[in-house]
Amino acid sequence: MNTRSANGLSLVLGLWLGATVAVLGVVAWNFAGIPYALEANDKLRDRLAFDVGDRVARRAQPIFVYSGELNRHILYAWNRAQLALGAVALWMAIRRQPRTSLLLALIAAGGLVVVTTFLLAPEIESIGRSIDFVSESPADTRFTRFAMLHRGYIIVEAVKTSLIALAAVLTARPRRDRR
Repeated sequence: MNTRSANGLSLVLGLWLGATVAVLGVVAWNFAGIPYALEANDKLRDRLAFDVGDRVARRAQPIFVYSGELNRHILYAWNRAQLALGAVALWMAIRRQPRTSLLLALIAAGGLVVVTTFLLAPEIESIGRSIDFVSESPADTRFTRFAMLHRGYIIVEAVKTSLIALAAVLTARPRRDRR
């Protein structure tokens, strides 16, 4: 791979990797940041008037439901943007006849984006909306299923992010000629 094409691919991979970290940080903070916002803003805390530490009460609060809805929209848009980034990265790599390991990392990362976009995310979204404003109950299996899917999504994201990082390292390392 020549330097110019490697730089272009590095740019796309860096954008994909950096944006992944940023989006996951924003999505996590949408929920985690609520207690901090309530602590910092007396008027907001007085208006909402509920115990943030009470998980049962929290699920039924509009601010938490809004955070969930915001995350659904952010992840919907981001997952589709990743499909484009993955396609561009793979196209750039194929044109440059890279090592097989780079192609495999990009194909695997792209495959994981397809899994999250079309399999995990729609079910998480559906179950998530069905439990909005519902107090958590051990008898309600939707909460268990939601938690399991959520954990799966996070694991898939971690693997995908690692594959993008691997692809970036493989792109940056010069290829040794076989003799």
